[in-house]
Amino acid sequence: MQTQLCSPQPVRNVAQLEVYRSESPQRPITLKLDANEGPMFELDPATFNESCSRTYPDKSELEKRLAMKFNVQPEQVVVTAGGDEAIDRICRAYLEPGRNLIFPEPSFEMIRKYATISGAEVRPVIWQAKFPVDQILASADETTSIVSVVSPNNPTGKTVDVGSLRRLATELPSALILVDQAYAEFEDASISESLTQVALSELPNAVVVRTFSKAWGLAGLRVGYALGNSTIIENLKRVGGPYPVSSISLAAGNRCLANRSIRRAVYIERVFSEREQLRSLLQSNASCKVTPSQGNFVYVRFGSTNVSAQFVYDALAAQGILVRRFPDQNALRITCPGNEQDFERLTSTLNRILNPKAILFDMDGVLVDESRSYREAIRLTCLDFGIDVSIKEIFKLKMLGNANNDWEFTFKLLSDRGLDISFEQVKTRFEQIYQGDANSPGLWNREVRLVERNWLENLATKYPLAIVTGRPRNDAERFLQTECIRDLFTVVVCMEDGPAKPAPDNVCLALQKLDVDSAWMIGDSPDDIGAAVSAGLVGIGIVAPEDDPKAATEKLVCAGAATVVESLDEFGELLR
Repeated sequence: MQTQLCSPQPVRNVAQLEVYRSESPQRPITLKLDANEGPMFELDPATFNESCSRTYPDKSELEKRLAMKFNVQPEQVVVTAGGDEAIDRICRAYLEPGRNLIFPEPSFEMIRKYATISGAEVRPVIWQAKFPVDQILASADETTSIVSVVSPNNPTGKTVDVGSLRRLATELPSALILVDQAYAEFEDASISESLTQVALSELPNAVVVRTFSKAWGLAGLRVGYALGNSTIIENLKRVGGPYPVSSISLAAGNRCLANRSIRRAVYIERVFSEREQLRSLLQSNASCKVTPSQGNFVYVRFGSTNVSAQFVYDALAAQGILVRRFPDQNALRITCPGNEQDFERLTSTLNRILNPKAILFDMDGVLVDESRSYREAIRLTCLDFGIDVSIKEIFKLKMLGNANNDWEFTFKLLSDRGLDISFEQVKTRFEQIYQGDANSPGLWNREVRLVERNWLENLATKYPLAIVTGRPRNDAERFLQTECIRDLFTVVVCMEDGPAKPAPDNVCLALQKLDVDSAWMIGDSPDDIGAAVSAGLVGIGIVAPEDDPKAATEKLVCAGAATVVESLDEFGELLR
């Protein structure tokens, strides 16, 4: 009899959950603004060394300090491994199959997750402009055990008024009101602490969750806590481990409360200022709908289907800035950095993304189809020297980058095949094939313009236009004059003007000649995109005629393209 192999199976509620993962673009990130972390905490090695002993950590001192801060008894406080663990305990203590949690959304996703793990039903209620008290009460019944109240809300930054909290607690006396105040320190002074104070002094069925992760800068040390009546807190202690927080983390929390840091107060004031400036910048763009925020972040929805959250997310990531994206809401949550240098970097980058002052074009593969001219000249030059290279192989090699100069590209291709020839020999034969002579018209005659003049004319009424090309000037000017579009470009920067792309020099030169500080640049190669990104521009990739769309898109995105389009018409839609 054959034994059937099996494996341990998780319970149904666990099996259907998604694993929490932070989005991580395949680009180097040097400014993380996706997790709402606070400022760097100043470590005290001596204190921590004393705390790291062989004995188990004792959280009683921190719980006493917190009790004094909020004017409650120590038994009304439990310290947890971040605010997340406090929420997890609340769900484990008060939810089970047959009970439900009412969840105004969008909101902190871990609350829904912990409730689902407990086996309880999650009843979502849409939170629009105003906190949906009536809808919550209408959704509640005798099986409602928890109502989620996150204020300031994550991710929107909205707040809940004291009257709504009192009404929920009064009309649902058998439900636990979970008041998540992780961002309370960032509320305006007129409302700061009010929900926590009311919950603790007036509402016996409320529990408040707070954290040291945000304003205190201890996200990496995981220090949170819950406040409520002693019976609720005792139940939370029952469902948690005896030593949830390390000695180092407890020492850091104690130090935060013992030393009222001026630095922290300055940071919070700076967040207030950055929040308002960031809101103003975003609202200046018609596609952005910004929610007034009371957190250390700004939440913005994108009403336009063209300039989407994904586009702005990718354009920021290309410049090394990571924010949080909410795909189902076409929205971004952007943490306020809390320091001048990083904020300037964020706002200047956003301004370039949302408010381009000029449009730069590569020429080949964008304005002109050169697949039967320059690329054919590469192939025929190689063939004349005894090397048979296909157009498909040329595409693959160009997509590796550092291939902006076709003379140098052809010379390297032949040298890599072992040919002992000079650069001048290669260049001379290439030019003979491309330029032609009395007996041959030259491959440049095969070039086809990819854009209608009226399309460029319309664009030129809105933005100054420039070309940054690796072509020699004579070749570039000849094409533009022949095709009657030279007058539409204010600036044309060519091979002779500076180092080849991906060096950003010629892109920067074009900006200087245009006298602008922000622009978008569209190109068909990793060199084009690399040069644009290095110059601080938004790089837009385009798939050139005859190129492999899938392979080209992958390479362009890896080079830093905010998006990749298949045509200039599609590019034009982005600019509307």
